[in-house]
Amino acid sequence: FTPDDYPAALEIYNAVEPEYPETVAEWQHWDTHQDPKLRWKRYLADWDGQPAAVISYAQSEELYHPQKFELNI
Repeated sequence: FTPDDYPAALEIYNAVEPEYPETVAEWQHWDTHQDPKLRWKRYLADWDGQPAAVISYAQSEELYHPQKFELNI
């Protein structure tokens, strides 16, 4: 996932979650203000060169456990 992937990732995310649309600015803010103790990563998967899925994993700040992660596809 690179900064150039935000628009395509959000197009996919907002198509899946239309009742809770998010913006590039919101994701960028969230990404740059993560607690450094929390591990997380985001991927943009493609199919034949076209964006097809957004995948991420993260540790919860509220329910932190060093060996537990949330996975979103």
